[in-house]
This record gives sequence, C-alpha cells and structure tokens, in this order.
Amino acid sequence: MAQILQQFPDEAVKSTKEYLRSLIEIPEKKDFLVSLQNKLNQRSDFTIETLSECNKTQPEIFVAIKMGYRSILSLENHLQATELIDIFSLERFRNICCKGALPVVNCKCKICPRNKGFCSECLCRVCFNFDYASNTCCWVGCDACAHWCHVVCAVQRNLFKPCQSISGPSEMHHASEMFGFSRGLHALCKGMG
Repeated sequence: MAQILQQFPDEAVKSTKEYLRSLIEIPEKKDFLVSLQNKLNQRSDFTIETLSECNKTQPEIFVAIKMGYRSILSLENHLQATELIDIFSLERFRNICCKGALPVVNCKCKICPRNKGFCSECLCRVCFNFDYASNTCCWVGCDACAHWCHVVCAVQRNLFKPCQSISGPSEMHHASEMFGFSRGLHALCKGMG
C-alpha cells in the first residue's frame, strides 16, 4: 500500500486529506467516521514495525481517522513519521503541542490508569478533550492531583462545592480541590478589574 500511495499524484493525496478533514468536521458524517475508526481498531497488523515501513502520508491518515483529529492532515503538520506512529500506538499524546509520553507515570489518580491515551498535562478530566488555550482562565486545576478541567465543564457538572480537605475545612471540589484554583483566579481577576 505504501508503494501504491507513493505513486498517487499529489492532487489525489491532497483531495483524500481534504475529504477526511470534512468527514471529521461535519457532525452529520460522524457515523461514517466511527465506522472507519472501528475498522481501523480491528486491524491487528498495524504495529509499530509495520507502520514504520509506511509512507508518511499513511500514518497521518491513520492518526487523523483514529483520533478524529483533522489538524494532523493540515499543511502545518510538521510531525515526524515516528511521532505519528507513537500517537497512533497511544505511546504519545495526540495534542501536537504537548507530545507527552504515555502512559502517564507516577499518577495515583483514578483517571489516568483507566483511560488509555489520557494525558494529565493538557486533557480535560471531564470532557476528555484538549484545546490550545493553555494558561488562560478557560481552565481550572486541582490542588490535590494536579489535573486540569475546562471551567465550562466544571460549571456544567457542578464540580465547585465545599468539602473537607486534609488541611482542614475549605472550599474545594469534592476530592480534587478545584475550587481552590478557581477562587484564586477569581480574586486575581477581581484585583485587576
């Protein structure tokens, strides 16, 4: 297949990538994308060894389908083939800016071990999505486990509640103390305004 793909005209490869980007983007086509993802996940022959023999375009396409992540197919994607293979094999996180190694080590939380492919550095622990809005007020963190969450997700799930912490009574999220971060952020913003 790698040889066949190398013989494809550039326009054919470009149109294939454009089609996949639209497939990922358009909600009405989600069922077809899920079908492709299921077929891809059933392939036991896609190992690190076999993928390393591929043309770079193949891992790009496979990662885009598997992760439902259209920016992998963009012209600005400067990932090496080895990085794409690591992402496909869930040995590296799919966030191009993070590129964190997986699985997360030294984390005793209940989230990381249960979710293959979870990155505690940049993935929301509620919706399991990431974005490029790091170091902004769009995220709140947990004092106890150092995981992050979108503020919107925390509000929608009503995660800001008082609870008892090891250090005594304070206003924090159930067991993860998110309220501590958000209260500090609120105080900082209030002082600036």
